[in-house]
Amino acid sequence: MPHAVEPSLEEKVQILWDERQITDVLHRYSRGFDRCDMEIAKSAYWPDALDDHPGFCGNAHAMCDHFDLHHRERWASTQHHIANTRIEIDGDTAHTESYCFLAAKAQETLELVVVGGRYVRRLERRDGEWRIAAAVLVADWSLDPETTLEMIATGATGSRDRGDVSYDRPLEVTRERT
Repeated sequence: MPHAVEPSLEEKVQILWDERQITDVLHRYSRGFDRCDMEIAKSAYWPDALDDHPGFCGNAHAMCDHFDLHHRERWASTQHHIANTRIEIDGDTAHTESYCFLAAKAQETLELVVVGGRYVRRLERRDGEWRIAAAVLVADWSLDPETTLEMIATGATGSRDRGDVSYDRPLEVTRERT
């Protein structure tokens, strides 16, 4: 089996730099929501980006506003953790899949809700800057069965085969549940 041509040192450095910029975009999103700073969260997205979350599917900036209100009313604090991120770069397009955990403490009861899932995203580099162009949150589970059923009813569901959204190239947001 023939081997791919080894990238030059310059190409390797560019790959690392692109991956670092993409990772920063993914972390900005989480920080924006955890600090209730939608300016930061929106800066992770292109203005024309689409996002499919349980309970919302549409323009990503509108999604930020929608969930900002929800987060402020319902949660005393949240932590969005991103782990196991896979980044595939092809020119000015990148696809990422990040395992994620959300821990949220309720305002009134201090109940803790923990959700696990995956952020599947397509990023585009425009004028040298990486941002999210399309995103799907696959909410795989929650410690609360009612929350799990709600997420399944209102969001993307994953599968443990090549039918999973993480294999879609290019990733497109097609469902309309706004």
